[in-house]
Amino acid sequence: LETARAVELLGRHGIAVGGIVVNKVIPPEAGSFLEKRRLSQEQYLREIRTRFASMKIVELPLLDDDIQGMEQLGLLSPLMEDLGG
Repeated sequence: LETARAVELLGRHGIAVGGIVVNKVIPPEAGSFLEKRRLSQEQYLREIRTRFASMKIVELPLLDDDIQGMEQLGLLSPLMEDLGG
């Protein structure tokens, strides 16, 4: 996983990683059109949850549009609260 390499590299440089953000997670209720992609994504999510079990993990859902600007970024803050502290 790219994330594992990044965490390892940061650790080598003395930078502790306390949490992981997984972006664009396809929700189970996404329907049959995205089902195959969701099942594929689920394999990676399981690996992330296992490999980084000691860290906080926030899974941000796939949104219908890209986040642009501070106002839209602010909409994500409630989802990111679990990374605080």
